[in-house]
Amino acid sequence: MNSHFNESVVKFSETTLSRYGKFGVFLILQPPSVLCNSLFVFYLIKDRNLRLAIHHHAILALLIVSLLTNLIEIPRILHYLRTGSVEAHSSISCLLWQWFDYLFYGQANLLMLWASFERHILVFHGYLVYTSKGRLLIHYLPLFFIVFYLILFYIIVIFFHSCKKQFDFTSPLCGQPCFTEYPVISLYDLFAHSWLPTFFITLFSVTLVIRVINRKRPVARQDIPWRKHRRMILQLLSISTLYFSCMGPYTLIQVIDSLIGLPSTVAYIKNVYLFYVYWLLTLLLPYVCIGCLPEVTNKIRRQVKNWNNRKNMIIPASLT
Repeated sequence: MNSHFNESVVKFSETTLSRYGKFGVFLILQPPSVLCNSLFVFYLIKDRNLRLAIHHHAILALLIVSLLTNLIEIPRILHYLRTGSVEAHSSISCLLWQWFDYLFYGQANLLMLWASFERHILVFHGYLVYTSKGRLLIHYLPLFFIVFYLILFYIIVIFFHSCKKQFDFTSPLCGQPCFTEYPVISLYDLFAHSWLPTFFITLFSVTLVIRVINRKRPVARQDIPWRKHRRMILQLLSISTLYFSCMGPYTLIQVIDSLIGLPSTVAYIKNVYLFYVYWLLTLLLPYVCIGCLPEVTNKIRRQVKNWNNRKNMIIPASLT
């Protein structure tokens, strides 16, 4: 068992038609997704006001993970879906693919979990991050911990565990990493990096809405700048809705499969289609951010408009 490849080998259920269908969807979505993702990351880092706004930092980290996934993993997946085989038949290539996949998947889950929890702090306890010490302890350290903890964890469990049949070049990710044969490590990976984050992302998002509704009632009204926080709340809800729509069904079926098993039809859907939802999530995330990051979207629109104006300028010839 593991957080992203938890089934009997996918190739037994895969068909040429199902591979080509997913190949077409990913091929259509990837180029504009990468372009949009790159622009969001660029402007969130380049613009000083956006860069210093701490409520953008978790979203920026998610977009960076999404961009890296789209640049590193999606080309490999496209090659597999087109040919039915992994791109490079070598041990180091397979290990790196497994490491990148599990790392990005875990980081996306934990960063989304932190973003969901941090919104409660920023909206209802903003005074905790008013000082430099507060921002360091409550805001920056959790982000750095998530990133570096997962890098170290997956280096250890993927590169320092071996097994008899370690790679299958006709399966995505070259098959399951060897650490999934160790029940304790595998269960920890499932609970800590997949199941619990999905559950708590949903819980924190729902309770945020409930708390906002209760606090805005006249009886419980407090001196909280709701207009200032409205965009931040809608930003979280937009991304968490996308996240839960993609990862919720897959995680639920994973849990059921681990506890009681699945009927053959459900197992087929899980192996052939739901297995790819994380990659689909990373392709769709930039499109959702178009609506929930209007500050960046407006800057991009103005820049494109300026380029078009310059391109369409007609310089009159000098008359002599």
